Amino acid sequence: ADPDWAWVFTQFGNNIIAAARGAAAQRYILGSSSAFADLGGSPPTADLCGRIRQWLFMASGRTVSVSGFNDVTDWTFDTATQGFQTEISQEAGIATAIIGGENGAIFQERGIIRVAFTGGVVPFLFDEVEGGRGAAGPNCVTQFGRNAYVAAEDGFYVYNGLETSPLGASRVDEWWTERLNYGARARISTAFDARRKTWLIAYPTQGSAICNEILAYNIADNRWTYTDDEQIALLFEMPYEG
Repeated sequence: ADPDWAWVFTQFGNNIIAAARGAAAQRYILGSSSAFADLGGSPPTADLCGRIRQWLFMASGRTVSVSGFNDVTDWTFDTATQGFQTEISQEAGIATAIIGGENGAIFQERGIIRVAFTGGVVPFLFDEVEGGRGAAGPNCVTQFGRNAYVAAEDGFYVYNGLETSPLGASRVDEWWTERLNYGARARISTAFDARRKTWLIAYPTQGSAICNEILAYNIADNRWTYTDDEQIALLFEMPYEG
């Protein structure tokens, strides 16, 4: 894949879908696969993937492609399958992240599009709810409960499905944007530590092509801290025992 981008993973039933700029979409089937393989079904070229309800969304640049209902290999854009393809607004830049759920969202470089389920032959309404602020890269958005925590090019905020609220304004935003290697912003990786109610953001500083510092925001305390001298390819969440 493009070394300036990052892999994105989403689960759709027993399918684990992976997408990255410059690579064919991949699939791993739980219980039967031994390795990732091409998704199949002639999917579109995609930088991003995400599941919203029973549809797989994939995006490349400003083009958003939606699979047929409940079928990750059906890319026939037809009202009979409810699969379709559309272009998002040019002024907000390219699509950088997709989050799912009952009503999902597509983040652009400088905007947020709420994806609302309406039913019918074209089952979703694309509603631009935020302008000027989006997500800095494909792993810059972390969902926890009803909220999505977002690292944008100018700092940090939380999105509740309707509007955004600042998290780092007058606190860490300016410090972070001065340290961030802007050219490698697509490598930023975020994840949520549910046990500690803490959102973690790994990012590359000036002079580094990979993430080498972590910012941490604790929801309960409403406080920030950070660590340095790390070497991080990807932050991710997993269950733990005990």
